[in-house]
Amino acid sequence: MSDFPVLSFTDQDVREAAARDQLRLGWFYFVNQDCTKKVTEAGKNPGSCMLTTKAAPCKEPGDPTSASRPVMYDNLILPFVNPDVAGHTKPNTAGMVLDKLNAMLGDDEVPAVRKNSDGEYVFKGKVVPAAKVTKAREESTRAAMTKAVELWNEPEGLKGCGYYAEVIESKPDEQGRVFRNLIHHCAELPEDAVLVPADQFIEKAISKDEPEEDAVFNKAASRGKKGR
Repeated sequence: MSDFPVLSFTDQDVREAAARDQLRLGWFYFVNQDCTKKVTEAGKNPGSCMLTTKAAPCKEPGDPTSASRPVMYDNLILPFVNPDVAGHTKPNTAGMVLDKLNAMLGDDEVPAVRKNSDGEYVFKGKVVPAAKVTKAREESTRAAMTKAVELWNEPEGLKGCGYYAEVIESKPDEQGRVFRNLIHHCAELPEDAVLVPADQFIEKAISKDEPEEDAVFNKAASRGKKGR
C-alpha cells in the first residue's frame, strides 16, 4: 500500500482554478504604467483615435512604487474627426477628455471649471462671474483638446500620472458580456468615496451560474475604508 495520498479534485476546484482575477468594484488610486494609441476598428464609430492607459491600482495612494495588480486598461476616445477615414464623424467625448486629463495632469496643464461650496463657479483659482462662465469653459475645453493632440503625438506623456477612479461593471453587451471600467476620474478622493483596502483588491470573476449568495458576499466584501 502506498504511503502517498490519493489526489482528486471536484468541479468546484476546476471552476475556482479557471476563474480569472479581477479588480473589485469600488474606488482606487491608480497610476498609469503605460499609454498607447490606436484607431478603433469596431464600435459605434469605427476609425476614432483613442489613447489606452494601463492603470495599476496602488496600495498606498500617491505612491506609484506601491502599484499592484490586476491592472485596468482605460480607453480615452479623442473628440476629433479622423481625416484618414471616409465618413468618420467627430466623437462626442470632449467633456470626458477634459475630466480625465484634468484628473491625470492637474489644473496647471488642463484647468477645469468647478463650483465651490457657495455655488460659485471657479476657474484657475478665481471666482468667475456668471457672464464669463461660458468663456471660461471654452478656454478649459481648448486646453484639454490641445493637450489631447499633444498626447496623440506623444502618448508617453500620460505615463506615471496618478489619480483616483471608480471601478464599475458595465451593462451586458449584445453577446451578454460584462466588463469592468473606470469612471469618475479625479485628482482628489471625493468626500463620500471609500477606498477598497489594499488586501482586498483582487476577487475571482463571478460566473453566471454562481449561487446568488456568493455574488452578494463578493459585493459586500468590496466595501473598503475611507480614503486619505
